[in-house]
Amino acid sequence: MRNRTTLTLAVAAMLAMAASAQAQQPRQAEEQARQRTEQQVQQRERIYGEALMTEQERNRYRERMQAMKTEQERARFEKEHQKQIQERARQQGKALDEDGNVLSGDSLRDRDRDRDQDGDRDQDRDRVRQMDQTSRPTPAPAPGPKQGGGRGGG
Repeated sequence: MRNRTTLTLAVAAMLAMAASAQAQQPRQAEEQARQRTEQQVQQRERIYGEALMTEQERNRYRERMQAMKTEQERARFEKEHQKQIQERARQQGKALDEDGNVLSGDSLRDRDRDRDQDGDRDQDRDRVRQMDQTSRPTPAPAPGPKQGGGRGGG
């Protein structure tokens, strides 16, 4: 009798745990969906070069973006904004990555190293092209039409 009771309790406990796990799955899925939505909103709200802007400038930027009616207007506005922020960064002696984040320390060194490597590759490519051009035999000039006036019968 004791074994049967123990077995019944064990089965009941396992069923309760399974039911609890099933109840938690939708909650976990909802939480994950909410977190993804929050991340998407935050990414959309990011402003190019926001670290170089005041809170007032960021608010004004958002208001202007929301007031625009078309994607073309927004694209023009963003392009002009990026030019202004890049100029501001240059004046402050700061560098920005492609997303408008201020680079410093390791990020700046990595970017400069990558630029140097790209420049080296460009120089190597140019050198190879130049060598290819100089190592190719130059074609002989095509013979022109024969002209009269030389020795010959007449």
